[in-house]
Amino acid sequence: MARYIVDSQIDNHEKYYFIREQESQDIVLLPSKYLMHKKRSKLSPNTIRRSAGAISYYLNYIDETGIQLDDVWEMPYNKQQEHFTDYLIWLQAGLHSGDSYKKKPYNETCNAYLKEVFRFYRFSGQQDESTKQLKVLSDMRIIVHNSVGVKRTLYRNTFHGYLQEKGHIGKTIEQDKIVILLKACANCRDQILLLLLAETGFRIGELLGVRYAEFASGNFWESGMRQTLIMKDTYCMSILEKIMKMEPGLRMQNTERQKSAMPPLKFCSFI
Repeated sequence: MARYIVDSQIDNHEKYYFIREQESQDIVLLPSKYLMHKKRSKLSPNTIRRSAGAISYYLNYIDETGIQLDDVWEMPYNKQQEHFTDYLIWLQAGLHSGDSYKKKPYNETCNAYLKEVFRFYRFSGQQDESTKQLKVLSDMRIIVHNSVGVKRTLYRNTFHGYLQEKGHIGKTIEQDKIVILLKACANCRDQILLLLLAETGFRIGELLGVRYAEFASGNFWESGMRQTLIMKDTYCMSILEKIMKMEPGLRMQNTERQKSAMPPLKFCSFI
């Protein structure tokens, strides 16, 4: 049984996360203080919840190995490197979840957990007058440019021991599956939504903001182009590129289908 668990409490419509010792039900002070720091930094509840989970996994790991947080600071470089790489192997084996999940985590997930642990250590090291830093973390400088060409220099701590990441492999729907979905649609509106999603690559939220009248008149393309030229907005450009890929005949087909839609969709101005 895991010694440390994540708990939460709602106070005045705000949700707070903290780490609790399961046997004594005592709140673990330093990790909970770190989570409160994230709360005051206006991070989302889901982000704080994931951070709490990652910290609890690490606390359970060091409890199994019989060491304390302060012991890690005093380790030499090679011992720290071994400690954190062993933690990645422990995560990769799925030992952090016990018997609740049979599926083992991806390497990207394990690396993300360790990165959260490093952020926790950085917060912990800044609590004392003499700032402490882990020996296995090395400074890295990154120069980036924003959309208008302004250069910024970012400083990051990097760890040479992360698991190799395979990268995200997206799954695409095949044409025969689209046909099955179209046949299963209860109305023409759902069919045209599926066709537009398949043809343009729109996100559903983008598509639901389009009006029938804009499709029929072509104003959606014209106003979108003018808005792009004025604002020079990258997001608008991506939307326009998606729209321009759509076949011209699909616009006429959309107008005809709207005429045969059932109430109340027939009188709705949005797709």
